[in-house]
Amino acid sequence: MHSPGLRGSIVDFSSGVEGTSAKDVMDLLLLSQYFDMLKDTAGDSNCKTVFIPSSKSLGDETRNALLQAEAGK
Repeated sequence: MHSPGLRGSIVDFSSGVEGTSAKDVMDLLLLSQYFDMLKDTAGDSNCKTVFIPSSKSLGDETRNALLQAEAGK
């Protein structure tokens, strides 16, 4: 058994589940944290967070996101 904590849990899980790696576990953990953050942010009526996408058409996407946010008020 490995030491307690995140590292130990990741190693234990990846060695206990055939076909998984520590990277797979970290990817799942980060995805879960991302969805938790989205849920918490969306559930807060006082939240003033704006998500800005990153891509080549950043200006168009940002403009569209701001217009959609304004339309949703």
